[in-house]
Formats: sequence, C-alpha cells, structure tokens
Amino acid sequence: MKKIINIFSFLLIISSATAQTIPAFKFRKPILDNGVWKFKSVLAGVDAHVTITASKNATLDKIDDSASYAYAWQPNIKFTNSTNNVNDSSYLEFTIRFVDKTTFAPLTQSLLATTIIDCDGPGNSTTYREFVRTAMPGNVYAVQNSSISITNDTKWLYFKSGTAQFSNIDTTDYAAMAQVNYTNINTLVMRVGVLGKISSNSVRQFSFYFKGFEKVLIPLPVKLNSFDVQKNNQSSVVKWTSVSEENVKLFEITRSLDGVNFDVIGKVNAIGNSNALQNYEFVDFGLTQCKSENIFYKLKVVENDGQEFWSHIVQIKNALENNIVFNIYPNPAIDKVQLDFKSDLDEIVVITVMDVNGKLVKHLIDPQMNGKSFEIDIRDLKNGLYFIDITDINGVSASRKFLKR
Repeated sequence: MKKIINIFSFLLIISSATAQTIPAFKFRKPILDNGVWKFKSVLAGVDAHVTITASKNATLDKIDDSASYAYAWQPNIKFTNSTNNVNDSSYLEFTIRFVDKTTFAPLTQSLLATTIIDCDGPGNSTTYREFVRTAMPGNVYAVQNSSISITNDTKWLYFKSGTAQFSNIDTTDYAAMAQVNYTNINTLVMRVGVLGKISSNSVRQFSFYFKGFEKVLIPLPVKLNSFDVQKNNQSSVVKWTSVSEENVKLFEITRSLDGVNFDVIGKVNAIGNSNALQNYEFVDFGLTQCKSENIFYKLKVVENDGQEFWSHIVQIKNALENNIVFNIYPNPAIDKVQLDFKSDLDEIVVITVMDVNGKLVKHLIDPQMNGKSFEIDIRDLKNGLYFIDITDINGVSASRKFLKR
C-alpha cells in the first residue's frame, strides 16, 4: 500500500492580457507559536499562518518538510480510533491565512486556485476513501477525466476519491486531480481526511503544495456555471448551465456505478456559440436498473471539430431494492433469537435492536457471522416487542420484529 498524499496547489494568477509567471510559494521550516504554525516568507512579503480549527477522530502527528516536495507543507495526520462504518469520516480542519510579513495584516489574493492531486482510493470499496472539503464560495475548474466525485452545499465543496488507486505519487495522474478557483480571499478553510473504515493509530501523510501546475489547467470550450443532479422519484434530473460556448456541438451525458467507468446515456444539442446564460436538462429514467448505492454523472463536451472535453463528476444516492432477506426464530423468544439469512452475508456491518419506542437497546458492529446465521442474547431485555435492523457494507438495510416473553 502506497503512502497516501493529497497535494494542494495554490496558484496566484493575475488577470492580465499579458501572460505572467505563476509564483511558487515556499513553505519551509514552520515555527509553532501558541497553536499557530507560522511559515515565513512563503512569497515576497507574505507569511502564511496555519491553525487546526476542528477535528474528528484525528490529531496532528508531525509536520514533515523534508520529503521530495521541498516547498510543500506536509502534515502527518493520525487517525486515533478505528472506524467500522463506510459512512464514518475522520479529518482535521485547517485554516490558512495569508498575512503581511511585517504587520501580520491579512493580505488578499486576487485569484487563488486549489489543485487537489493524487486524491484516490485504496484499490477496493471496503475500506477508506480520501476526501477534501474546501470552503465555499469557490468555482470548480474542470480537469479532464477526473475520477473524483464533486458535490457541494452552501458551506463546502466536497471532493471524494473513487475506489481506484494510483501507484505513482506525482502530478501527472489527472484522473486523481481537481481544482477550485477563489477570488479575492486571504483565508482558506479545508477539511482533509478519510471516509470509511480505517485502523486505529493509522498515520497518513498529506501534502499542501502552493505552486502552479500548468498542465492541470485543461480549459473547456464551454464555461459551466453549474452542473448538478437531483433525485426525482425513480429518475434523476441532470442540470447544467453555461455562461459561454464556443464551437460546441453537443453534450453527452454519461453515467457510472463506480465513479470510474462511464457510459453514455443521452445526448443534448448545444446552442453552439453564445455569451448568454443557457440552461440545459436531461432526465435519466434508468435508475431502477442501476444496482448501486451511488450513481455518478459526468458531461462530455463535444466540439464541432470532434474534440472532446469532460466536466467534473457529480453523484446522488440511489435507493436500492432491499436485498437482505432473513428470518427470526424462535418468535416469540425467551433467552435468544437466531437470524437466518437466505444467502451468505459476510459483510454485515451493523445489527441494532430497538424497543417499540425506538430506543436503542443493542448495537453490534461488524458481527462475526456464522455462515448464514447469527445469534443474539436477549436475556437482559424486558418482555415486549422489539425490532432488529440489519445494515450491510453497501448501506442496504432490512428490519424484522420479534416478541420477548
């Protein structure tokens, strides 16, 4: 298993008709002062102050600035306790402030772009995925063939890796990269961590690189103002808005069940050439055929000359048909109940027992299954009606009731 690194590249770009060199920030030898990591002279006249402003199941192990990325700020994050649920998140929240080197007054950056590099998965779908949340407002700058799913709310842009793992830690794996552009900010907040199962005291190294990677910038012939998907009963509605188009022929809507392999499910003709706001919509009626909890969408932009460009990825949760079938006996029961499953379910992650008032009375995490059966001791329960809820690794659940006498 490779060491996992997320690299954040902050590009300071000045809007001008004349091309300018992107400055490279140099983060070296930080000084810890009352909980603030102070980096001196990251740019001429500019210091950077980094603080930890929130945490969940994580602590800062150390800061390593001696790795191959000489000017990257590289915190090693320790995940203190094991997590057992695919929806568990563990993270540190960092606030980065750019200040005047002498007065420590905030210094506003006219345009700041955050590039996420090597945000990938472990090569399977049963453990963790890397994720990054960056504060809104920010504009996602499309990167070709990214495997990262991107969602947002009023507070965060949320980047979550796919399940694929990339073997080389460098800046050429565009499929594991994404970028966010900010304008006129001096403070940036981000949460960095993992989603899903992870062992206690695991240490992961992350790297924040304040440097320009020009090859990441793959401009689209269309400027998307928004790209989103919403669930509507048994269908999903894919919506996007462009604010400018040049030589665009059509949009191909693609769908994926794993966030990596995408298939074309529809096409929408483009206006072609426009500097006005254009709204587009496509309804996907095929959700009932998708046997996956997560559904991913991505736009392919096709130009008149045949060139193709990709948008970022968006996703929705799909309500799977309940496929956990089990029986409870004896029912009524006195001292124990046995759960008999119709098929082997070695990836049951949670079994809960609740009373008739909805109070949780038993909570079993990662129970050791015995083939197709599992036994629960109920001698400590009072007489009455209870409900057993089973949840598998994919988040699919099923419930049954029994009577304790």
